[in-house]
Amino acid sequence: HRWCAENGVERAVIDEDSPQRFQLTDRSGSVGNYSTPVPAKAPCGAGNDYDTFVASEAARVMAESTGRDQPFAVWCCFHGPHPPFVIPEPYYSMYAPEEIAPPANFVDPPEPMARWQGAVSPINTHFVDWDWAAWRPAAAVYRGYVKLLDDAVGLLLDTIEAKGLADDTVVIYSSDHGEMLGSHRLWQKSNMYEESAHIPLIVRPPGGCSRREAGGLASLADVAPTILDFAGVAQPGNLHSRSLCGAIEGRQADGRDAVFSEWNPHSLHDGNLRMVRTDRYKYIWYPEGADSLYDLVADPHELRDLIGEPACREVVDEHRQRLSQWLAETDDPLASRLD
Repeated sequence: HRWCAENGVERAVIDEDSPQRFQLTDRSGSVGNYSTPVPAKAPCGAGNDYDTFVASEAARVMAESTGRDQPFAVWCCFHGPHPPFVIPEPYYSMYAPEEIAPPANFVDPPEPMARWQGAVSPINTHFVDWDWAAWRPAAAVYRGYVKLLDDAVGLLLDTIEAKGLADDTVVIYSSDHGEMLGSHRLWQKSNMYEESAHIPLIVRPPGGCSRREAGGLASLADVAPTILDFAGVAQPGNLHSRSLCGAIEGRQADGRDAVFSEWNPHSLHDGNLRMVRTDRYKYIWYPEGADSLYDLVADPHELRDLIGEPACREVVDEHRQRLSQWLAETDDPLASRLD
């Protein structure tokens, strides 16, 4: 906002070229809600969008830091591929909607838990009954948005190489959440399905490394101690996280054997959620409702809830215990309700 104010840029735009997005019509429940799967073409043109601007400014800062006798840190807060899906050409038309197939867990009717998620999440109320034809435009533009981000990140990597920074610069790419995009007939986030909770985490250590996928699990909470480890700074003792440097550099066989996630109610979702995921299973606790258990090996699309299966009772108990211990260790206010 400061840059906008200093350079005379409007901070609130009502764009007549994209009325379906910016005039806040009642189309698809978009009144008072920016998060709707109705894409629009941005009139700004390629290279003038927000994400390319962020990458360009970050590249400028890195270039200006070359040769200085002190380290630098650059954090790029990209918008994409987050809604609203408003992007310029050629990205907007890069993928044909009619060629986008529905995800495997786009089922009719929605499974009971997905239906419940849609009911308690205001951003999903209008979309849970859409057919795939209604989702296709957003799914196509989303893919174009990913390509736009790929190009923006490429600009940063090219700058690092060109300025001779690759041998002593750490690059970390991640996200705060995923995107449902019609999976389970849901939109955006606010649930513990893989499409929402399983996010990218890509790290290039100084000097680079061979492309590979590290074993085990990782959490966003692990990013901070990883940065501290790369910088040679001791990790504070009060963090419920660990450095991933060993797994990244191949000195450690794998990461965690379990990760935890939480969601607290606000305007996007009316209920609390807590989750523990191990290598094979995901257990979700709904304090105001039922539990769920998914076998991610046998059922990667999370279509069969195993919570009531007698054969899974021991698995449920084990994961409830792990989650209960985590809630207690992190002083979660809901810890006493999970017995």
